[in-house]
Amino acid sequence: MIELKNLVVLGQGAPNSLRDGRISRCVCAYSKEHGLVRLYPIPKALLRQWDVFDATVEANSQDHRENTWKIFHSKEDWQRIHKWIIKKGEYPKKERTKLIESLAKDNLGDLIKNGKSFGIIEPKITGFELAKQNETTSIQTTIFDLDYQIINQNEFKYKPYVTYECTAECSCKNPVHRQQIVEWGCYEWMRKNPNSEEHCEKVFENLQLTNKDWKKYFLVGNIHKSPKTYIIVGVLRYKNKS
Repeated sequence: MIELKNLVVLGQGAPNSLRDGRISRCVCAYSKEHGLVRLYPIPKALLRQWDVFDATVEANSQDHRENTWKIFHSKEDWQRIHKWIIKKGEYPKKERTKLIESLAKDNLGDLIKNGKSFGIIEPKITGFELAKQNETTSIQTTIFDLDYQIINQNEFKYKPYVTYECTAECSCKNPVHRQQIVEWGCYEWMRKNPNSEEHCEKVFENLQLTNKDWKKYFLVGNIHKSPKTYIIVGVLRYKNKS
């Protein structure tokens, strides 16, 4: 059991249902002491981007990615998870830009080469794609929250992808990267009308990815069972100063 203090939520993936019916998401946060950390399982509505919190965690013997932690007694205490995740407020708005810029030093090639499971990249965006993966979206209910219809990421009709190059010099042979966006906000938007392509395409606009007046950074993380495959867990953004 370890206590992590004053964590700042930078990004979180869309929820998925676990085998026992719990709705869980993975959160990526920043700590002055530990740098970027990954925590799971986190209930669907407990934390939001820029929340500051403390967490009591334990190692997961099945996941060896660096700074990756499981919430202590998360299965046994799921209905009382606030025992182990303590919200303390929000990270100051005036400090957010400075924090983002101080962390956004990575490129995808170095992350892969150094075996790093996550990092923050300043992208040069070159394209967007709403990839169709199913004929329709599968909607489930859950035994833990009967009023909430859960849609697992892989059961949506569409998946949002973005194509970009790293602004920092990248050591990848192919400088053009195509990655899926799994940020929670995208899937919450698509969940409202998941089979409408026109509705789902607006995720790119909602994240200000198409707006040149906004500065964008990608919080990327790799997949547990495919460590060289990275996805976009969060989009960090702010409006350019005029």
